[in-house]
Amino acid sequence: MTALAQIQIKEPRLPPPDDYRHNDWLGQFEIPFGEWADQMIDWIDVNLGDSDTAKIPLLRWIAKPVDVLLELVVEGFFTRVSWFWIVIGIGLIGWRLRGPLVGSMSALGLIVCGLLGDDYWIETAHTLGVMTVTLSLCALIGIPLGVACARSDPLWRVMRGVLDAMQVVHPFVYLLPFLFFFGLGNTGATLVTLIYSMPGLVRITNLGVRELPQDVIEAGRAFGASRWQMTRDIYVPLAQPAILAGINQTLILALSMHAIAALLGGGGLGKLLFRGLTSVGMPQVVASGAAFVIVALILDRLTQPRSPRRVRVADGTIPVPPTDEENKWATVAGVAGVTMVVATAFMPWSTSGSRVSSHTRTADIDLAGRSFDGLAASGGSCFGLVVLLCGAATVVISAANLGKAEVHTRWLSPDSAVVFAAAALSTAGAYAFLSPHEAVANVDTGVGLFIALAAAIVCLVASANWVRQSPFTSDAARRGGWWRIATAAWGFAILLVGGLSGWTFDAREEPVITPEVQAQLDRLLELAADPATAAKASSDFMTLMAQIDFVEPLVHDGFTSRGTGLGWIVLTAGIGALVTLAAALRTRGDRSHQSLSIASLAFAVAAAAVSTAWIASLVRVHDQRIVVGVGAFLALVGGLMMAAASHRPVAGHHRSRIALADLLRAEKPASAKKVP
Repeated sequence: MTALAQIQIKEPRLPPPDDYRHNDWLGQFEIPFGEWADQMIDWIDVNLGDSDTAKIPLLRWIAKPVDVLLELVVEGFFTRVSWFWIVIGIGLIGWRLRGPLVGSMSALGLIVCGLLGDDYWIETAHTLGVMTVTLSLCALIGIPLGVACARSDPLWRVMRGVLDAMQVVHPFVYLLPFLFFFGLGNTGATLVTLIYSMPGLVRITNLGVRELPQDVIEAGRAFGASRWQMTRDIYVPLAQPAILAGINQTLILALSMHAIAALLGGGGLGKLLFRGLTSVGMPQVVASGAAFVIVALILDRLTQPRSPRRVRVADGTIPVPPTDEENKWATVAGVAGVTMVVATAFMPWSTSGSRVSSHTRTADIDLAGRSFDGLAASGGSCFGLVVLLCGAATVVISAANLGKAEVHTRWLSPDSAVVFAAAALSTAGAYAFLSPHEAVANVDTGVGLFIALAAAIVCLVASANWVRQSPFTSDAARRGGWWRIATAAWGFAILLVGGLSGWTFDAREEPVITPEVQAQLDRLLELAADPATAAKASSDFMTLMAQIDFVEPLVHDGFTSRGTGLGWIVLTAGIGALVTLAAALRTRGDRSHQSLSIASLAFAVAAAAVSTAWIASLVRVHDQRIVVGVGAFLALVGGLMMAAASHRPVAGHHRSRIALADLLRAEKPASAKKVP
């Protein structure tokens, strides 16, 4: 027997069946949890489902109110009403709830969502409607439930365990029962969003009511208030900040589930985002993601509790009344603003050609003998629109300040007039500096542009003198100077990269086809008409087309002579913003600090205004073969970053105050003095 044969092959030793320490011991048992769930779902579907044979159609009763609300709010209002009225409505709601800044930015954000495309606007309106239905139902159910939990400890002990279980469940697990019970569609998607987002509102409402002052509650009870009166007049009003915070958190959770609920066939921006992810379509993913972020930010700002205004303690002082010199310069700025509006809306900006639309529409290359005003697509386009809006803003600021010592909002102060005037001047100047398409023979500048430029200069000078004549004091405006410089430097770097990047991607050039190649194409087309040679001719035709030299898109940056040349204006404004901000942070005088800070903000806004006007003009009239370059967008982002760095020093200055007794003493006429 050989040595190999003497080797005994040992089989692996299996553990005994009763050895519970081994993992294989668990294979002897299996809890049929999945089968139990399947049986329960079948029983609920048969006895409580939506079918006509169900004994108690509980699921139908649950889904019916949601279906009615979705039909009335989403399908009957948001997706049918014009985008214009929805934007105006959201802007007014934001103005009423959070102030003019939130209202205007909310309206602007919705406009951006609409400009992404018609499909994006429809889904944006659908998302707004679904969020309205979800928040309404959450408030209707969650707030009373939270108040009841705060008033009953046994109920809270039960609900706390339920809420804990609801909040630890993964969002994808929520999809399973609603998919089985309600199927695919908006109803199941809305219900799963509702259930997922409600626990936060119940918890925060319960906490807010429990932390109310006990003396107030005892006082209400001592006066004989009923349970309903206590809830209506004491619990809910006093706990309103906590309830609003709970609604805000509910909204955030609802938006996160709204994107996931697209797996159940729900509509809205979540559907576009899910469609883009499944098809790996980068443009659609980015556009839908941007729209989703914008809508989320808008709804988040609208539902946040409004910060209480700082109440000034009565100290016997009032703002310094405006002088005649201030009123004079405010009037001049207002008249210049009116002139800008008139020159833009009713006077020609270009004749015998187009400066802007020639870059984006082939039909506008030859417009000899025609003139266009500042708002026409072939005239000033969105450059004129920016000038018009800035002129209107200066008119509003002037009218709001004439004869008044102080206005309620900081946006209507004289320094805002300087910023708007600078934006109008830079935009009108950029249009005059703008190089038309190289194929345009000649473009004559209309008289409206010159008048708008002159009015912008007058408005800027008048606004600057208005600020110089106004008494202002500093309010801790120099803190965080190095952070502002760092932010402005980053913004300038982004702006510079934007100027070097492409501002237009022009693919209007036709493929290069020589006369010899054209003759071969014509011969192959003739052979294709004969059935005997059609197959061979088609193959040769495709081969020849593949050999034709197609021209790549022409990319023009912001500095090239063949492009617009607007990068130089944006870069100059960026340098001005950076230099003046650094000088403002190094100066010691309050008046110099204020003037340089306003100049820095004006330069930054001017750079952002030029980039915005260029992007909006190309989006307004565009050929499918022309795309706005990312360089203009980066220049816009850089300008906004520099404006954010310069805004705080400007906002840190407030109008000086004077003692009322001193003012009365100064205004007392000489004849009223006591004669000895």
